[in-house]
Amino acid sequence: MHLKGWLVACATVLLLLAPAAGARKLDPELLAQAEASMIVTGRIDIAPDGSVDGFDLDRAGELPDYIVGFIGDTVPEWRFEPVLQDGQPVHARATMTLRLLGTPIDGGSLKISMKGASFGEGGDPAVPRSQRMKPPAYPAGALRSNVQGDVYLLLKVDLAGKVEEVAVEQVNLRTIVVGRRAENFRKQLAAAAVGAARRWRFTETAPGDVPDRGYWTFRLPVTYSLGGVPQPRYGQWQPYFPGERHTRPEWVGGDDGGGSADALVAGHPHAIGTGPKLLTPLAEG
Repeated sequence: MHLKGWLVACATVLLLLAPAAGARKLDPELLAQAEASMIVTGRIDIAPDGSVDGFDLDRAGELPDYIVGFIGDTVPEWRFEPVLQDGQPVHARATMTLRLLGTPIDGGSLKISMKGASFGEGGDPAVPRSQRMKPPAYPAGALRSNVQGDVYLLLKVDLAGKVEEVAVEQVNLRTIVVGRRAENFRKQLAAAAVGAARRWRFTETAPGDVPDRGYWTFRLPVTYSLGGVPQPRYGQWQPYFPGERHTRPEWVGGDDGGGSADALVAGHPHAIGTGPKLLTPLAEG
């Protein structure tokens, strides 16, 4: 995709999201810091040997041709850890959520890469389900300033369904904010999300479904969006300003099979370590 078209779309959306900040002339250097992402969902078939046996995309007709082509070139080359049933490798079909990243590069083009992928969400009956998840209140300061953003959380949940620990992976802003004000708003959004998450509850774990570590870890995006503000549709880019990615706490554990918080649907927790495990590093375009 040519960079000019993406920058125009990015500027237009960001102006709509933050009319107060957008009243000033846009700073090209600030705009150059923006990235754009797109969530694409579908299903994937995994052969007994871990190769990809096929896949399909939801609402493919609403996706740009270059996105369909990029996914079509990337996904068939993936390898998964074989899915076992009664100790034997079997054919498996899983849900698939992909997060594509668009980054402007020299020469007036947009670099497309696969930033995150999650598989099989909600497919394991042993995994606790969310039982009470009251969304956080919109921080007053962010609300007054028309600031929108996304907070990516990590949750440690005990066997009774209580949230024991909450950590913030990253906070992205979908509004033009400069300097220290940007970090201040990130802290506001994160604090509200963490405070709400500590009061969330999940279903209890059955005695036969206790994980090896004795607790569950979940990823969850929390989205702050203003009513009445146009939002990108499925198949459209969402411009944003990425925040710092924080170090994960030790209780999260190690490899999570390529899972990524920003490859999840907001408001739907995903248990880390569940679902098919992707062995292939995510490809970049």
